[in-house]
Amino acid sequence: MEAMAAGIPIISTYHSGIPELIEDKITGILVPENDINQLKEAIAFAIANPETMRAMAVRAYAHVMLYHDEVTQTRRFVEVIKEIA
Repeated sequence: MEAMAAGIPIISTYHSGIPELIEDKITGILVPENDINQLKEAIAFAIANPETMRAMAVRAYAHVMLYHDEVTQTRRFVEVIKEIA
């Protein structure tokens, strides 16, 4: 999430909650864990396609600012508390 907020292009793995945050080929590139060949291909793709990676980084930034910023998260938290109360 920090890389998304910083506008950095992302290559990561399908580990834990990462796929819930990063959408493959939309907001970053995801590869299977321990798959060196796919990781190598993803890095080569990123190097050969800087504009595509930049576009993914822009979409990732927009996503994290829309759904995961402090104000939005606090508002959602308060809404849940109100529903419970």
